[in-house]
Amino acid sequence: MFGESFRRLCTRAPRKLLIGTVLLAVTFLCPALAQRNMVFTQFAAGEGLSCDQFFTNQGSLAVTVTVSFFDGAGAALTVTSNLGTAASYSFDLGLGETKVIRFPATGSLKTGYVVVSTPENSSVPATQIFRYELGGSVLFEVGAPQQEAGRSFNFPAEVKLSSGTSTGMALAYPTFGNSATAPLKAIVNLIRTDGVLEKVKVIDLEPGEYLSLYLHEPGLFPGLDNFTGSVLITGIADFSAMGLRQDKNGVGSLAVSTGPVLGPFLLASAPVNEVEPNDTRSQSQVLMGDTLVSGVISQEGGIDYFRFAGKRGDIVSFVGTSEGIQSSITAAMELHSEDRTMSAYCDWMGLMGTTEPYLQAVLPADGTYYVDVLDRRGGASGLYRLHARVPTNTGPLPPPPAPLLKSLGPLKAMRGSTFRMVIMGTDLAGVSALTFAPPPLKSVGLPGLDSPLADGITAEVVAGDDKSVEATVSIPAAMNFGFFEVTATAPGRTSNILEFEVLPGGGDAFNLDGDWAGKTSEGYFIKFKVAGGKLTEISFSAIVYSGPLGCFGTKSYSAAGLQTPVATTIEHAGGVPGGLGAALFGTFDSPDTASGWLKMSTASGCAGVGIATWTATRTQ
Repeated sequence: MFGESFRRLCTRAPRKLLIGTVLLAVTFLCPALAQRNMVFTQFAAGEGLSCDQFFTNQGSLAVTVTVSFFDGAGAALTVTSNLGTAASYSFDLGLGETKVIRFPATGSLKTGYVVVSTPENSSVPATQIFRYELGGSVLFEVGAPQQEAGRSFNFPAEVKLSSGTSTGMALAYPTFGNSATAPLKAIVNLIRTDGVLEKVKVIDLEPGEYLSLYLHEPGLFPGLDNFTGSVLITGIADFSAMGLRQDKNGVGSLAVSTGPVLGPFLLASAPVNEVEPNDTRSQSQVLMGDTLVSGVISQEGGIDYFRFAGKRGDIVSFVGTSEGIQSSITAAMELHSEDRTMSAYCDWMGLMGTTEPYLQAVLPADGTYYVDVLDRRGGASGLYRLHARVPTNTGPLPPPPAPLLKSLGPLKAMRGSTFRMVIMGTDLAGVSALTFAPPPLKSVGLPGLDSPLADGITAEVVAGDDKSVEATVSIPAAMNFGFFEVTATAPGRTSNILEFEVLPGGGDAFNLDGDWAGKTSEGYFIKFKVAGGKLTEISFSAIVYSGPLGCFGTKSYSAAGLQTPVATTIEHAGGVPGGLGAALFGTFDSPDTASGWLKMSTASGCAGVGIATWTATRTQ
């Protein structure tokens, strides 16, 4: 009798009625007010099925609770309860109070999920209980405890259709009011009792979407039968999940654990040694197929970079281990595409008793991808093992990334000048040359500008790292003036183009007196004052870094009472007690515009260097 009714309800709401729930808590900062959000992954009420929700204030302050209902597409779902008919309810909970929302079994069936919002530091656990009645008899009653949200969940699974045993799952992907939430590819892994990965299915979830399926249904693993093991569901963004077991006419929720099942993703092959240097993306070590890497973070704040080629739809996984090898680090990993439109980070997999990271992801496009290994505390050094399962690349090895130029300073300079130029960007480590070539359509001045001049601009790279390049640039006095295209070259790689202008020089000197203000390439303000043709005041800020993952912080510098002459250029070098050094250079390309670079260094505390380009205009 129950079986017929259950099938009838499932037919009325296909794939929406896995009766049971898991409550998942996730923290999200709303634009206006910090709050904590919880999710009931499954909601259902009507046509004989009732639902009771309990909310208890465990904290020391009274709180306001908002309960919002959504359908399978993430749209507002109107429901009826003892609080009335609405798509959301708000109520106050005093100290120790419990609120019960009761949804009757009458009326049409409503299914979806629920978001529960409370103040950020509140403690309001909740639970949900379903009851199915037929002919005045309660046929089943199902509840589930609360559980933290995360990016991986697992639960036991069994499918034996001949004996009426099956396992179902539900997923919800709430947006929590964030309109920028991207679609999620949830990976469902079917793992046998012997720890072998049997099948994998990717589920596409749009922001706000909810779905529920039995494991043997067409949307998951059609034809699955005589299976016992576990289900692991992973994603690179927070979502909620639940599991349900049906045994003949009995229905119950499953205990859902956070974190992965690692066995299928650990490699037992002999490890290969990390290839040094691999401290930047341009030096990253190539991975091909299943690879176990034995690596070491050799310096405080260091990062080891690896890269591999993949195609759209490829499923990759990484496990970082440091336990049992006498390591002093707590490993973390980041997986990202070359342009960083896809990025996933993990510093803890959610397993009790371990802090080691795990990542599994679906590649969104063909291209080169990177996985970075680091110590999440940013300080220690030590050994690690990287268990990488990536595609076996049968074509050319994925090339290292080309340098990406983002800004340069100064933007313009006079003929006959020699100066220090700074270029900011990414993947600049290894840049050995800068080239200045006049584009045919923008060059002006003397004839013959359709090809670079043999005696043109010269640049000698004198310093650099992954984020910046410093070069001494010389412009001949007889140089053609106009616009030039600047590119940076590293072994086998050439950057994008930035524009630089050579000014003719000569003519009347600029009157530069006044207040100047602008911004740096990091978005900080720069200000200085010129009076009587002399720099009299200056102030600016920069981020000072101590290694890739070492300490960092914003440092500010200011100086007054200066009497430094300015003409076509501005230069300043100074410092303050405590080891802070500052330098600034720029050129004036008109009476009202200037550009250049600045540099700061600290010798104590968070010792490091900060460098940036800047532009400024005269404000008065």
